[in-house]
Amino acid sequence: MTDSTGQPLPDPIFEPSPAEEVRDELQFHLDMRVRDLLAQGYDRDAAERLAREEFRDGARVAAECRQLATDREQSVRRTRYLSNLVQDVGYAFRMLRKRMGFALLTIVPLALGIGAATAMYSVADGVMLRQLPFVHPEQLVAIWAVEESIHHQSAISLPWNSIVIGQGDYQALHDQAHTLSAVAAWQSDNGMLADASGAVTSVGGVRVTSSIFGLLGVRPVVGRAFLPGEDAVGGPRIALLSWEAWQHDFGGDSAVIGRSITFDDNPYTVVGVMPPAVRLDRSVPTPAIWLPAFQGKYDAPSQHNRSYRGLGRLARGVTTAQASADVARILTAVKVGWKGTAGGTSGRAANWQDDQVGSVRGSLLILAGAVGLLLLIACVNVATVMFGEAARRQPEIAARTALGATPGRLVRQLLTESVMIAGCGTIAGLPLGWAITRALVALAPGKIPGLSDVRYDGRVFLFAAACALVTGIAFGVLPTLALLRWGSHSTVRVGAGQTARGEHRIQRALVAIEVGLSLVMLIGCSLLGRSLVRLMSVDPGFAPNGLIQVYLSAPSRIWGDSATDVAYQTTALRELAAIPGVGSVSGANSPIYSGGGSGSPIRIVGQEDNPDAPPRDVQQRVVLPGYLHTLRVPLVAGRDFSPTDNAGSEPVAIVSAAEAQRDFAGTQAVGARVIWQGHQWTIIGVAADVHYTGLAKEFQPSIYIPDAQWPGSWMSYLMRASGASDGAALMRNIRARLAAINPAVTVSTVDPVPTLVEHSYAEEKYRTLLGSLFGIIGCLLSAVGIFGVISRTVARRRREAGIRLALGSSMRSLTTLMLRETAVGAAIGAAAGIVAAMWLGRALAPYLFGVRPADPAAYLLAIAVLAAQTGIAAVIPARRAARVDPVTVLRAE
Repeated sequence: MTDSTGQPLPDPIFEPSPAEEVRDELQFHLDMRVRDLLAQGYDRDAAERLAREEFRDGARVAAECRQLATDREQSVRRTRYLSNLVQDVGYAFRMLRKRMGFALLTIVPLALGIGAATAMYSVADGVMLRQLPFVHPEQLVAIWAVEESIHHQSAISLPWNSIVIGQGDYQALHDQAHTLSAVAAWQSDNGMLADASGAVTSVGGVRVTSSIFGLLGVRPVVGRAFLPGEDAVGGPRIALLSWEAWQHDFGGDSAVIGRSITFDDNPYTVVGVMPPAVRLDRSVPTPAIWLPAFQGKYDAPSQHNRSYRGLGRLARGVTTAQASADVARILTAVKVGWKGTAGGTSGRAANWQDDQVGSVRGSLLILAGAVGLLLLIACVNVATVMFGEAARRQPEIAARTALGATPGRLVRQLLTESVMIAGCGTIAGLPLGWAITRALVALAPGKIPGLSDVRYDGRVFLFAAACALVTGIAFGVLPTLALLRWGSHSTVRVGAGQTARGEHRIQRALVAIEVGLSLVMLIGCSLLGRSLVRLMSVDPGFAPNGLIQVYLSAPSRIWGDSATDVAYQTTALRELAAIPGVGSVSGANSPIYSGGGSGSPIRIVGQEDNPDAPPRDVQQRVVLPGYLHTLRVPLVAGRDFSPTDNAGSEPVAIVSAAEAQRDFAGTQAVGARVIWQGHQWTIIGVAADVHYTGLAKEFQPSIYIPDAQWPGSWMSYLMRASGASDGAALMRNIRARLAAINPAVTVSTVDPVPTLVEHSYAEEKYRTLLGSLFGIIGCLLSAVGIFGVISRTVARRRREAGIRLALGSSMRSLTTLMLRETAVGAAIGAAAGIVAAMWLGRALAPYLFGVRPADPAAYLLAIAVLAAQTGIAAVIPARRAARVDPVTVLRAE
């Protein structure tokens, strides 16, 4: 650019820096002073010397001026930037208000995507990301024993690499672990607690070593913690109350310190009160009482009993891998294996928080992946709509460019519109995210660690703000750049009713991305859905309908005496069977679908000294009379227990079909003799296999022992009630009759067995339900995006459609022409989606039951659903274009 004389004008973009302005200004004043001195008669050298002497503080003045100029420049730039930003926001708001249809097509998908993303983040934050409320929680590690010998034994329900430790293991770790600065042990414990009024309630507790308080950095708010030596056999019966129990059951009275309380029928002296909300197991409520560990005789190292979870704190500079190797070395040297056998035990250490959520991490990651795909589909959907809007705004951008708007100014203004759309979507999505969070927590299967810590708080709002910024830039950059490229030449290169070639390619690519992402989500949902259907159709091996399980809580002394146990069980069965509407009653020491069971080694008589026949474990169940009849488990061979199978008769047992096949394959199991718990038992029958812990688990070799010949077991009852019985009255009757027998025995829970069976696959159901919900939303968003692309393309090609119809083109050929671009993009996206879904199927393989990752039916179902919704979304606007009146269109021209 030049002035009227042909001299170049200064570029307004490249303004001089503050330092240059100050230098030029001071030089100007120096030159003016020299000129004044020359006018007074001084020669030039003298004038310049005197002027410089007068400006001898020029360096200081220059520095101060430069600082003032810099401050002024920054202030001007900030003011200019804020002014432009306010103008951009105001302009974007006016444009969205004028184009309400466009605003809804962009804000609603983003609200759905960001709402789901914030909800999923809030759950993941509470379960996996939010740090534990202890000192330096990143240094805490869980310590487990590892038992290779039970790795492939189906009868052992415990995970072979996460076995609890015993006092001998704890002592060895405490004395020898150089990689751990502290070691502790703990176990959950339930019992009956008497409050200040004497009322007895069933509560949860925890037994801990005295080292755990220093390890966690937790101190009682009232009283003291356990001291070293108190966590040993014969130690004092002392206890700590939780803050919640102290407030609720004892009124927050500080005089509770030193008071004797009763827990599980034993007296304990309260020595302290824990801070609020302190718990070691994040999947259960805060324990009401804390007791010293290792005080029972069964905890002595000589008993080789393992029932405690290990916990350690890493020493300074030690990694988890180093600590794990050290733990493995120490526990291997203990040389005590499973059930006290010699050798076979190792160990490991893992980050405590990661270890707690290990069982649910996979499900949460699957749901997080589904939400990520949903948010990505929403962004692509919005980008697709914005491309259609960009075509309409080409003349506007061309005009603004011609009037002198720079590309940078246009980019900033257009990106401001994108971020504002994302912000509106976030504001609309936050209430939706709160509702989804509540649903995620309410529908979640029980015992997810940290689920009660889920909060919809400032951390979630910061995540939502980050989502708004990232998504606004993500879906806004490409349409903005394309709009700038097309806008400056749109009036020259593109005629009326035409679209730019680049726009065709980009819209085809966006359609392909939407279809591909939707297909991935649909195939994943189809695989999970078919897996759940297969799982729900598994026969549990017994008849759950009409069956009720009664779970008892009682002091250990109730089952300690054999005569007392037999008398109580006989009376309880008679009283429960007399309840109206009850058909049969029985029970066992191991509740069904309770999440576990116990196992013991078994040997066949005659093979005790055979080195080729090592002991193998079986699931053990001590049962009351009529157990198999109440469950309606058929006998494959032999007979059931009878009243004559009592303490004075020959010990007898029944084995499951899986045990008979494993240890008696090709021989007759009935009549054989086995050694279990050090005694010989004669097998009198073979019962059909039963899924006792979960439908997805294989049948476990099992042995049934009559309670009359192995008394002293803690029982849960099974009752088969008629469908016409009143549920509430039945529950009241059960509690009243058992309380009348012995008030110390209380009913903890009364659960319908069908509900327990359903809860066994609650995690799979939860994962499938939410994954399917997100998949459906993603498909709907994809359909909306495709509908928007076709509608805007048809609107721009309306003149072309009228001319083709006027020249004799048929409606079918015109519809096909309008659908061709979408069909090509959809086909490309479907092909890419199938490839991506194959990779996804391999990632889902551990969570599938009875379904292969490449299951053809799942793929065909997903493709059919996607083809139908894509076809409907594309055909409707295309047929509308084919029905245009050519006379009306040409008259408008």
